[in-house]
Amino acid sequence: SRRKVSRKPLAFIDLHTHKQVDETVILRDALHSSPVLSRPLPKAYILLPSQTELIKKLQILGLKITTLGKETTLPVQAYEITDYYRTAQKYEGTHRQTVHTRLTEKTMNFPRGSHIIYTDQKNIGLAIETLEPEASNSFVSFEILPTGKGQELPVYRYNNNSKL
Repeated sequence: SRRKVSRKPLAFIDLHTHKQVDETVILRDALHSSPVLSRPLPKAYILLPSQTELIKKLQILGLKITTLGKETTLPVQAYEITDYYRTAQKYEGTHRQTVHTRLTEKTMNFPRGSHIIYTDQKNIGLAIETLEPEASNSFVSFEILPTGKGQELPVYRYNNNSKL
């Protein structure tokens, strides 16, 4: 999303002098943002069993996650990276990744233990922000999920109405 950018004075405490200092900072206001890309919400996101780090982070964010009890073949949408940029300098301890993707329809065999994140739950906005690769706070953007041009992400969108 595009965010309103402004300069605002903020008061800080100088740790050496213990006095208040005023600094002008650049703010990117999330409350004044407009979408650049929008997609219909899937019924669920599916992650492969190997994505344990992502699953742990989603659980910390309060998301409920179930797993497939058996190997299952499902129609899904896959993210294919069509454009990729990785920053040379680190930001917040990581190299940021910026991607563009194309959704492709495919039928895929998911192994037992694949993770299901249904989108009809309370904290689903956090899943959308972290799992949609173009989002500014996504696992892709912060290189928690490394990728590259031409690769398929191990995150899938399930659109059928039937529960898994």
